[in-house]
Amino acid sequence: MRFECAETDDDALQVQCSPYLKFFLCTVYVPVCTMLHEPVPPCRSLCLDVKAGCEGLMNRFGYRWPHSLDCDKFPPSGGLCVDANRSAAAEGPGEPQPAPPPPPPGRGRRPRASCPPRLVVPAELGYRLDVDGETLPDCGLPCDGDDAFVDGRRRRVVRLLVGAASAACVASSLFTLLTFVIDPSRFRYPERSIVFLSACYLGVGTAYVVGFAVGPAVACVGPFEGGGGGAVVTQGAQHGPCSAVFALLYFFGMSASIWWVVLALTWFLAAGLKWGREAIEGHAPYFHLAAWAMPAVQTFAALGTGSVGGDPVAGVCVAAGVAGGPRAPGTVFLLAPLGVYLSVGGCFMLAGVVSLFRIRSAMRRHDGSQTAKLERLMVRIGVFGVLYAVPAAVVIACHAHDLSSSAGWIRRWHALVSCPAADRACRETASAAARPPDFAVLVTKYVMTLLVGITSGFWIWSGKTLAAWRGLYARLCRGATSNSSSRSAGPAVVIRTNTSALKPPQPQPPVMI
Repeated sequence: MRFECAETDDDALQVQCSPYLKFFLCTVYVPVCTMLHEPVPPCRSLCLDVKAGCEGLMNRFGYRWPHSLDCDKFPPSGGLCVDANRSAAAEGPGEPQPAPPPPPPGRGRRPRASCPPRLVVPAELGYRLDVDGETLPDCGLPCDGDDAFVDGRRRRVVRLLVGAASAACVASSLFTLLTFVIDPSRFRYPERSIVFLSACYLGVGTAYVVGFAVGPAVACVGPFEGGGGGAVVTQGAQHGPCSAVFALLYFFGMSASIWWVVLALTWFLAAGLKWGREAIEGHAPYFHLAAWAMPAVQTFAALGTGSVGGDPVAGVCVAAGVAGGPRAPGTVFLLAPLGVYLSVGGCFMLAGVVSLFRIRSAMRRHDGSQTAKLERLMVRIGVFGVLYAVPAAVVIACHAHDLSSSAGWIRRWHALVSCPAADRACRETASAAARPPDFAVLVTKYVMTLLVGITSGFWIWSGKTLAAWRGLYARLCRGATSNSSSRSAGPAVVIRTNTSALKPPQPQPPVMI
């Protein structure tokens, strides 16, 4: 069905954002006369075409698409509605012919990007979305697992893997801390750094456990009153739960990296520079100052600049660039410090191992039978260094991949949501524009992030740890037996004897735990 809108003067409509704008406004405000009892509305496809071309221009001047022109209110093309005649052959002579629609992406002029209506957020939140070089104000990414990012089935698989890995990380780190509490004298520097490294990964694992248990309440926010009615990925530090989880995850993650540097440094001081344990422990306050103060400054800087973004897959909040926001905060607050800490710690670790090799060679020349204990120490140090450095390097590589690919993911997603549902050619062209997130890279990033916490207790997996727990169990059982015996015993009977004739008891050897 088509008609002419003769009542509207051509000069009265100067905006040329869509070739169907005049026709659409006529069908809404000057409907065609029919024998029906109700006016015939415009078709939804006509509304979507006009909105795709004009909404971006309205947003530039601070206006939103009117609620009275919401495209969901209009019937689809198969119903009784008015649509534009897009066929030039069907136009009669003298009748106005609408201009051809904007060319698809990649052919000629690129159409203006616009925010999908359901992802519009209130302006006071300061959200924005960068789509192919254009900034969409008051717009967010969807939280409902759109297939342009990670589909629902894969998201559930990743969440289950993250939940299992985070639980294992918490259990392993907690076991290391409890072992230290049972026998603190056993852990002296350099080994004591491993205890604090495990404490940091206990915080990292706890953050992921909270994200797994709470679900989208941390990484997602919405719907908003006066917004688009959909849940979006959190941006900035205004959302309290997101900021709290981000502070927990980011602070302890950076602190763990610094404790790795301290561990490598103290091993180098002991093996390379021949420092004694007392000399190393004298510098322990400086180690704690660096390991806790520097991450605190980084955390406050990230929160103060709003460089926080939700990760709806894992249910946590991370640096903004990794969560799909601008890439600069992710580089400054994530890639740069992680790369520096890993490089410095790796250099100290390598220097310490080289020094141990020299000591081993000198001991072999002097007495070859005394190197077995040193060789076991070198193997343990090497295995522990590999168990930390390799996962940390893989995590940095995964973050770099996410930062470099996030612009293509958003461009692909926006092209898909801008295509009409029935336009298969448009969706195929949009899907070919960029690749979606790689499922293997996604799983590797989360597992490697938590793997360091799982393997951080490698150093205490020994017979001494088993003996310490056995001693604790024996003390607890002996104390319980003594209490029960004292409660069940009757009145005390005092027997006086001549103690001078008794032989003094022999001292017992100390029990080594």
